[in-house]
Amino acid sequence: MNILVTTNSYFFDSSAISVEEPLFLNPDGTRKVFPIGWEGKGRYIPGSLRLYRASDNTLIDKSIYHEMDNRVSFEFNTAPAAGNYTDIKVKYLVDPVDYAFSQGTSDSPYPGEEYFLFPNWNNAQGIGAAFWVGKYAASRADATTTSQGSSTTPVSKKGKCSWVNTRWDAQVAACPTKGTGFHCIRNREWVSIALWCDKMGLQVYGNINGYNTGGTNIDMRGIGTDITSAMSDASDANHKILTGMGPDNFRHNGKSGGISDLAGNVWEAVDGLQLRNGVPYILSPDNSTYVALAASDISSTMLTNATINYLNMNTNDLLNEGLPVNSAGYTVQVNKASMWQNRSGTRICYRGGNCAYGSGAGVWALALNNDVSNSHWSAGFRLARALL
Repeated sequence: MNILVTTNSYFFDSSAISVEEPLFLNPDGTRKVFPIGWEGKGRYIPGSLRLYRASDNTLIDKSIYHEMDNRVSFEFNTAPAAGNYTDIKVKYLVDPVDYAFSQGTSDSPYPGEEYFLFPNWNNAQGIGAAFWVGKYAASRADATTTSQGSSTTPVSKKGKCSWVNTRWDAQVAACPTKGTGFHCIRNREWVSIALWCDKMGLQVYGNINGYNTGGTNIDMRGIGTDITSAMSDASDANHKILTGMGPDNFRHNGKSGGISDLAGNVWEAVDGLQLRNGVPYILSPDNSTYVALAASDISSTMLTNATINYLNMNTNDLLNEGLPVNSAGYTVQVNKASMWQNRSGTRICYRGGNCAYGSGAGVWALALNNDVSNSHWSAGFRLARALL
């Protein structure tokens, strides 16, 4: 392999917004295409992508890989062997429009709102090359630290009361009114994030235990985490925290700019998965309509505190919907997932658990036991947006 020795100043303009991040996926000997995305700040500017080894600061020759038209991923000519490039760093200049949207700068059409660009690394249907997801659970545009407000426009802002106490179908319907490409986060998008965290060995923590009783042990797997009373939602007695106000390990990637509160705090309404008289339905590849799956593929047991098999995209056309199956598939171990279901009538989907669920909450938690009229103090939702 031809390695070019250079300095860190090889291509960056001092006035440009640049990103430096590790590989989004680990080399496994067969994977050739790798997305960017640890930082989620947006697509790269064509021609700006560079790879180098952090251990000796050597640039990898661009003849070994090439950029892809989606500006979210790149491809090696030959798949790196497993274990190669463990110290690789990716550098690129960020598309300024994407950057403004992700950070909620004054140049964004949605100032103060923050979004994360997550790549479709597992080739899930209906997602495209990548999708934007709100860094925070949705709040109303006029929400404060002590009130939900009354606006009908959802936003993704830090330090606000989550939008709760509203029917599931109304929460889902509020998202497209925000603008082109906006929607309530879909099940296949949520699962793509959860699968990646699991594959990369990242534990997603959150407000799941203890704070609802006034304690400081907010997460039984994160003992010592202290959330002060100033972070509580004073509008109720259940001690949710304000959006995004937990520590960095409440973010999906353990970094301050990651997606917050996917585990606990409030259940999140998710579109794209329903049980109809026990039969699972998912969105079609173009996200236009619900289609039925084979009920025989899906486990009918209550899956709490057990090893759970999930659909394997290599052998099953259900493609990464994160549903428990009776046969072998992708496995998630004990205490990482819980499921509640009701197999009569139409039951809609919530993910993540809430602040009172303890070990039953988490990024894999799945509730399919409520109907569309469900409204609760701990039931919120999250904005997502197609890559325009």
